[in-house]
Amino acid sequence: PLSEALAAAEAAGVSVISLLRLTQNRIQRLLPAAIAVAQGEGPQIAVKKMKPPVFFKEQDEVLRQLKAWPLARLEQAADEIYKAEAACKRTGAPDQSIAERALLRLAAAGQR
Repeated sequence: PLSEALAAAEAAGVSVISLLRLTQNRIQRLLPAAIAVAQGEGPQIAVKKMKPPVFFKEQDEVLRQLKAWPLARLEQAADEIYKAEAACKRTGAPDQSIAERALLRLAAAGQR
């Protein structure tokens, strides 16, 4: 399913790099809240302090993501996505394969 979704996105004109950057943006958005939680702040308070503010209908999902992705795991995910984007630009390997492996590793990490 992931490879099909990536292929469909690419067929629609969305680059794999763009998808990796969207993932990276989500991680970067969660990082300040994860830092706050790691320093002892409650997750709900950390989400409420996020800038720009989280849309009220998305708060439960952001809370769920924050609980599933503690700071160390988010930092590893950010590194994984950065390395995948760099590999897409530097290696001759197909971008879709690189992105798929990186996203599958992130999905597995999120299940732990």
